[in-house]
Amino acid sequence: MKQKQIALIILFMALLFLPYPSWKAVQGHLSDENNENRVLAEFPVPNRANFETWPSAFSQYVNDRMPYRTRLIRTQSRLDYHLFDRSFDDQVVVGKNNFLFHQAEKPFHRGNSGFDEEQLENIARNLTEAKENLAAEGIDFYLFIAPNKETIYPENFPEEILTTGGMNRTEQLIAYLREHTDIPVIFPKEELLEAKERIPDFPLYRSSDTHWNQLGAYVATRVLLSRLGIEMPDYADENLLRVALDDEPGDLAKMIYLEHDIDLGKACMIGGFEENNVQNPVSDFWGTLEFVSDSPDRRTLFVCRDSFGVAMGDILGTQFAKTVMPHVTDSYQPEQVREVKPDIFVYEVVERFSYYLKDFHYGP
Repeated sequence: MKQKQIALIILFMALLFLPYPSWKAVQGHLSDENNENRVLAEFPVPNRANFETWPSAFSQYVNDRMPYRTRLIRTQSRLDYHLFDRSFDDQVVVGKNNFLFHQAEKPFHRGNSGFDEEQLENIARNLTEAKENLAAEGIDFYLFIAPNKETIYPENFPEEILTTGGMNRTEQLIAYLREHTDIPVIFPKEELLEAKERIPDFPLYRSSDTHWNQLGAYVATRVLLSRLGIEMPDYADENLLRVALDDEPGDLAKMIYLEHDIDLGKACMIGGFEENNVQNPVSDFWGTLEFVSDSPDRRTLFVCRDSFGVAMGDILGTQFAKTVMPHVTDSYQPEQVREVKPDIFVYEVVERFSYYLKDFHYGP
């Protein structure tokens, strides 16, 4: 009996520790890519300062660095997705027709994601001050809100996530700004919904990603450019080239480690409009995008943007002499505006990140 207990202990210890040397032998031949949009924990060096927090930090390190971690996560994700139509990652919502959504879109679908009165007053005050300060420097100000994917494709959102029919945060914000300020607000929801009906064979958003594709960006950017006095060809114009190709894995598919397991949908691109010999000398996703062109419109455009602005840049950059687009959280500084001296300032933000506006300021 004692020998059997010893054997079980040895077996348990082997199962516990053998993965580590075996992983060292095979890890060079297996993918161990981190798709979680976060930095994995580093080994916490113990010292007096972290005496109380070290055990939890070490536990996180072990969890993040365990052997075969990616393989195990991928296996769990496949089971969750294919057997139960759900995601193992709370950040990803599994929808219908192979659509994935970001969990931050849930409150917008429900209609219960509103700002309180103080927040609305704060945003309105910040934007009004920014508009007035920019106007004093001869710069026009516009607010552009990019629709969530759920806003344009609500039919693909899970049925169990019910809508209350109430006003969501975007609708509430736009209504407040239009009633209490003279801020020019562009929200191309209706234009995108119309395009969805007019060209149904060409999706406007990527099914495995949070973002729109190039065609969707064109439809939305065309609305903005029209407000800025530039008319672009209709997206359904027979002289434009629309192409639908097999898409690459999107950020949501990667987050749940199913970039090779699910139907990724189509990547829709558009071309054939006048690009005015555009050049893109600076291209930093989390930093700044810069474009220069031979456009007959010699104005300079400045766009404080999030990730939705990247696809917009490929179109905006063709229509102005110079376009500068810093990322709102990782690159933008008010001093850049004074250096660039633009004619137009556009603040671009996707619906689910509209809370960024609470912290936006521009002043002397």
